[in-house]
Amino acid sequence: EELDFVLVLPNGTIDLSGRRFWNGPPGCCDFYNSGVDDVGYLHSLIEEIDSFATINNDKVYFTGHSNGGFMSYRMACELPERVRAIVSLAGSGYPNEGDCSPEQPVSVLQIHGMLDSTIPYAGSFNYPGAVELTERWARRAGCNANNPSEAAELNLTRTQSGTDTEVLNFASECTAGHRASLWSLPLGGHVPILNAQFAPLIMDWLRTH
Repeated sequence: EELDFVLVLPNGTIDLSGRRFWNGPPGCCDFYNSGVDDVGYLHSLIEEIDSFATINNDKVYFTGHSNGGFMSYRMACELPERVRAIVSLAGSGYPNEGDCSPEQPVSVLQIHGMLDSTIPYAGSFNYPGAVELTERWARRAGCNANNPSEAAELNLTRTQSGTDTEVLNFASECTAGHRASLWSLPLGGHVPILNAQFAPLIMDWLRTH
């Protein structure tokens, strides 16, 4: 109520191993090839909420960690007309840039630990690295991907007392209201121990887009 914000926390499907998953880009995580239509499911949730709550359809955001980050990127690729911005923590997108061709820009914040051994910061053959991924979305937003700017470092984790996160913004020449940002944790792994500042900072970032 204080932030005038509607929060929805959906769960993915349970696979044959008993784990929940989202059918995101090929790198993660429909490993049993179920083909479940999670894009359709999540889109239907937006429409259901819109049927009984007052929401601003120009400010629909997706966030997720790991597989949830992958799914957020798929939503941005396939439903850019409904998704204004996404935040991905330790997720990634499609292996080839041409696999994602949104007709509208989507603002993206990629947060990634540089010591992540599960979804490596540098990427793999199944998905791009954090820098390349952010550059792709900067270009899709009309930004100059060759001219990022550094911003003040942040403190996002409870394991370090000082700043622990490097900030890179792609905000030059972008389509109005859009940009791409990369927050890199030099000592961060796949599941960083986040502090109380993390959620408010994410909210602030989203609400500026």
